[in-house]
Amino acid sequence: MLKEPLLHFLVLAIGLFALHAAVSKDEERDARTIVVDRVALLEFIQYRTKQFDSETAATKLDSLSSDALDRIVQSFVREEALAREARALELDRTDYVIKRRLVQKLDYMAQGFTDAGADVTEAEARAYFRENAADFYVYPRITFTHVFFAANGRGMTGALRQAEETLAELRNSDTRFEDAPGFGERFMFGTNHIDRTLEDVRSRFGDEMTAALFEDMLASGVWSGPLRSEHGAHLVLVTDRRPGRQPTFQEVAERVTREAQRSVNAERARQATQRIVDTYRIDLRHAHETETK
Repeated sequence: MLKEPLLHFLVLAIGLFALHAAVSKDEERDARTIVVDRVALLEFIQYRTKQFDSETAATKLDSLSSDALDRIVQSFVREEALAREARALELDRTDYVIKRRLVQKLDYMAQGFTDAGADVTEAEARAYFRENAADFYVYPRITFTHVFFAANGRGMTGALRQAEETLAELRNSDTRFEDAPGFGERFMFGTNHIDRTLEDVRSRFGDEMTAALFEDMLASGVWSGPLRSEHGAHLVLVTDRRPGRQPTFQEVAERVTREAQRSVNAERARQATQRIVDTYRIDLRHAHETETK
């Protein structure tokens, strides 16, 4: 009877069916199992804290109380279960946010690989400095204090008059930088301004007063004014004024090297991702349809 070909086929088919059923059950069982181990929790913590440092994550994990660890585990299990269900429903296939996230993740991986290999020589750093000198320009800065009289309520004329009357008092008493807050009225952007750039000052006092401060029109160490702003009248004591200048390579060598290395890494990452793009064939149907209209 065992010599019948049909019987042999049936026995083999039953065997294959039983094997497939067993494997399918194992795969299904694995798909419904969420493994919560140290590696999974460390990765979960890094993504949740947005700090991709394994040592920091390990320190945080080891320092968790029992209750805090339970909450982390529950959050991980919930996220993993819902993510699997979403994938099972193929919700990830047409979601643009997920698509962008995958692209960012690959960009991040490419950046990581290139960061590890970048090494800029001094000659390359010097060349980068020459080509990007404007990025290292040191802008002019100023340190000053002021006594303010608001135009609101008394008009600009009244504010200027009040300032002129106070100027003599400040000069005669040789009022110091730190004593300025004891005079005049409260100014919304403060009294003492230390190591400010031109843009900092302009955003608070406007163009006219900024020009007077930065164009060396006022002697340092002497109360001057009054100066006008859109807010009122100001008496000013300048204590430090440094003009803009181009630094030498030696002065900014560490920063230049860092920026040059970042530039090299960015270019290597761009080339790495472009090589991936180049492996794909472009079927530009939109352009074809436009040309045929």
